[in-house]
Amino acid sequence: MSKRGAGVVTFAGVLFLVAALFNAIDGIVALAEPRHLFVNENGLVIDNYDTFGVVLLVIAGIEFLVGWGVLARVRAAQVFGIIIAIAAVIVHFAYFKHYPAWSVILIVLNAIIIYALTVHSDEFARRAR
Repeated sequence: MSKRGAGVVTFAGVLFLVAALFNAIDGIVALAEPRHLFVNENGLVIDNYDTFGVVLLVIAGIEFLVGWGVLARVRAAQVFGIIIAIAAVIVHFAYFKHYPAWSVILIVLNAIIIYALTVHSDEFARRAR
């Protein structure tokens, strides 16, 4: 129950809100201007950019809710946050060939989120009392 632990957990919540914003922007771009996301024949395998945009907007909504839940120290948000961060790491390993620098940055940020939500779980236990 240290101040550092509280700060790291707050940082994880803010990272979820930032990720939600990025995914929302990508979703809107996929719906409005799909040619901005097209890489080439060897690029991303996306057949329907409208569906991709809607999926990104749904993910952004989930990340937004998890971010607010983490900031409010809700235990369910902690669990969903860990699951989402693990899934994001797997997804960014899949995109590593096409966007290596961005993938590395997001893998590191998701590792920080996993660290914050697992090591500093006492922040969520204190809130539950």
